Amino acid sequence: MMKKIITIGVLIIVLLLIAFLGGKVQEKVVPKDVVPEEEEMITETLVVKHQYQNGKHVFVGEVELPSTCYSYNAYIKASDDENTKILQIDRTTEGEVCGERFEIATYKVVYEGPEDLRFRAFINDQEYRLNAFDIPLDQNIDDFQIFLKG
Repeated sequence: MMKKIITIGVLIIVLLLIAFLGGKVQEKVVPKDVVPEEEEMITETLVVKHQYQNGKHVFVGEVELPSTCYSYNAYIKASDDENTKILQIDRTTEGEVCGERFEIATYKVVYEGPEDLRFRAFINDQEYRLNAFDIPLDQNIDDFQIFLKG
């Protein structure tokens, strides 16, 4: 009986340590410059991971799809300012009979350009505040997790 109690106690301590440490220690990430033109009018935020490596900007993020009939296309396009580019995500609906299942889709966009480029974000015609977290080069951007307090 005493052996069971000790085993359960050790198991609880191990689980608490794993939960507290999150499985592995993550490096601190610092948000990249945000370029909102009319910040007071931008109400939504798009959170992405960003890495600049070998002359290329890499963005990895998620987009909400309201139903199974939606698809998306993520890409970088030019803006009026040559030092600023736009991370554009187009969500479109395809079909009449759709499952009402909310989905999260992951996208990855690569853009070749100088490191000092600035980026803005749009989903369809709505501008979003771009919250880009620079991921260290020694980390895999696809596997790196960002934990935000809500």
